[in-house]
Amino acid sequence: MTPARTRTLGAFLLVLPHLALGGGELPVRGQARAYEYGAVGGMVAWSSRAFLLGGAKYRYQRTDYRHSPMTTVSCSPDIPLYTADAGVTPPMIDKAFAHVDVQAAFEWRTPFFYGQDTRPVDGTAFEVKRTSDGRSFLIGSPCWPRVVGRQCTGIPQGLAALLELLLKLDQQQLGHPLCRAAIRN
Repeated sequence: MTPARTRTLGAFLLVLPHLALGGGELPVRGQARAYEYGAVGGMVAWSSRAFLLGGAKYRYQRTDYRHSPMTTVSCSPDIPLYTADAGVTPPMIDKAFAHVDVQAAFEWRTPFFYGQDTRPVDGTAFEVKRTSDGRSFLIGSPCWPRVVGRQCTGIPQGLAALLELLLKLDQQQLGHPLCRAAIRN
């Protein structure tokens, strides 16, 4: 057996008992991958995307479509490594992305939609994309009320928690002086 296969098998054997015992998260080894996320769909005057570039690197970008030519502004404050208050930190982000529900959502080759899709009636959905391979998933409104004849896949707990955390991260980062100066509502 090659050293690479031995390491892979060892990593698998470390994770397998955790999953077999019902653990909801994979062991966290640091945010090795980059992600982008934000709302998609709807007839909007502007759109925003956030980018997690690994570790504490973050970029927020807003494109304004109201004027010709369209304009794009961005800011890139680092995510605080540790906070005294209830702020979002890289370890919290790592933990959310390591959740089994999130990892399973990235397994689909084409973007899978969780929740109710309101984009056909000018609604939006929240997209999370792993930039290394382009795999993504979409989160809409909760599946309520049930509409006869309309398919709606419930939003798993891990995805709901990730969505909440990413929105909280954006709010935190947009409060940074670098973003307050560049991004105006």
